[in-house]
Parts: sequence; structure tokens; C-alpha cells
Amino acid sequence: MIGIIILNYNNWELTVECIRNIELNTTALYRIYVVDNHSSEVPSKALMDSITNDDKVILIHSNKNGGYAAGNNLGVQYAFKDNCDEILITNNDVVFENNSIDQLQAVLMNDNEIGIVGPMVFTPAGKIQEINMACKMTMLGKYLYILRKTPLKIIGRSFVNRFHANNIDKTKPFYVYAVSGCCFMVSKDCSRVLFPLDEGTFMYEEENIIGIKMESKGYKTLYYSPCHITHLGGASVDSMSGSSYLIYVNSELYYCKKYLKANVFQVLPLYLSRMFVYAKNYGVKNVPEFYRGTHHRLYTNYRRDSYE
Repeated sequence: MIGIIILNYNNWELTVECIRNIELNTTALYRIYVVDNHSSEVPSKALMDSITNDDKVILIHSNKNGGYAAGNNLGVQYAFKDNCDEILITNNDVVFENNSIDQLQAVLMNDNEIGIVGPMVFTPAGKIQEINMACKMTMLGKYLYILRKTPLKIIGRSFVNRFHANNIDKTKPFYVYAVSGCCFMVSKDCSRVLFPLDEGTFMYEEENIIGIKMESKGYKTLYYSPCHITHLGGASVDSMSGSSYLIYVNSELYYCKKYLKANVFQVLPLYLSRMFVYAKNYGVKNVPEFYRGTHHRLYTNYRRDSYE
């Protein structure tokens, strides 16, 4: 049985649509665990009834909004108690197509070396969503990636091409370092060592962290291009709100210091570049807010022991 984890925060309508879409696009045995991350909005009775009256759906209320990792960990705990085999992590703004869930399960059942499989993700406009983790994001990679939008972009072009899988034939499945966190399936054996996810981030960088853990445990991650989904949301760093950008910077610092073992001097130029972007996008007068919201992560040391 597949345990399907869906996080919800306020957007109950989208969550119900996702549940219905799953019902129409899979023949596999499954159970859905909707984790409400302490929503501030109360759903209508009709929406709540459509969830609670579905015998394939379990609604779990979290007593806090701990973010992506914490919410999924809560759902996975319930899935493990119900002896689910594969674990499917999905956003509620994902639309599954052509029995895509069944396809992902078949990949894992046919190759026990693959621990995670992810589908090809499309935008609502029908374009392939950018692949961001075809190779590991290193500390050097962070700086090379920044150069892609500067006159020095030629210096980082090789890394950027590898990271985005620009030169890979996407009509066929291929291995990557990590897949998009909006939707991926984990095999039974791999899920027992992958979870719980590191809750040190609220949002962003989770995929890179998962990639490092997969590498350490010897599992492969497959981008399975024959399987298609549409991701209705998903914001780039350039289009996110100011508060989301602060969350992104804090997650980035956490990743660099804990998982890449970077010291403050190695991350300081990166931090200053993020401060510059914040000033440019949200106003120079708001730079003190950026500093207040992120400096503690810059000067705090982390140990890499949460998943050993």
C-alpha cells in the first residue's frame, strides 16, 4: 500500500481537488494522509465533510506550522503505523496524469537500487519545470550559480548546465542527485532510513539535504521522464515575497553550514549577495529587517549529526 502525504495550509479547496485527482489517476492500493499545518482558516463544512467522509483519507492536525519537513514527518509517522510500503510526498497543488502514481510505484518495485523516483514536472503553461538538482549543490556551486546572471556567467556555465541537466536527453529516465520536493515517491526500504526529514529548515533546500542523505545511504534517485505531473504553483527566488526570501536565506545558511560544513567566512560573501538582492527587490530601507531575520543563522554553528 502506498502512503500518500499531502500538506495543507489554509488552501482546503486545492487539497480536496488533489485528493479527487489521485482517486481518478491510480489503480494502486493507497491511503492518503492530509497533514494540516495549523491552518488559520477554517474550511467550510462541505469541504471538511469531503475529507473526513472519505475512508481512504486520514486528516491529521498539527499543533504548529513547522514547515515542509516537519509536516511530512508527521504524515509519514502515521503511514508507517499503517504499514504502508512506498511513501509518496506531494504538494496539494500537483495534478497527476495518466496513472502517474502507478508508474512511479512500478519503477521502485522493479529496481531495489532506486530509493526515490520523481516524475517529469510541467508548469500550468505546459513547459517542463526547471530541473535544479541533477548534481550536488556544493559551496563552490552556490557561487558559480550566482554568476549565471552576471557578465561572468561563462565561468559557471558548465556547473549550471550539469545542475539543470541541460545536456541530458529528457525523453528517457536518468539519474539525478535529487528530484523536486513537490512530488516524489520513496521505496519501502529507503523510506525507513530517509525519514524523518531534517526539520532544521522551514522551507527550501530540503531536496539538497535529501540528496546528501540518499548519497550517504547508497540509494539512487531517478528522474522518470515518462511519468508526467503538472505543478500549479512553485515560485522562483526572484518572484517570492520578502518573508519567503528570508526563509530561503535561513535555509540556505543552514544547508551550507551543516551539510557542506562551510564556515562563516565561506558563507559571508553568499550572505552579502543575498542581502544585495533583498535590498534591490524589497527596498534598501528594509535591509535592517533582513539582518535581524537572518544574522543568527550566519553566526550559529551546526553539527552534522541529525541523520547519522
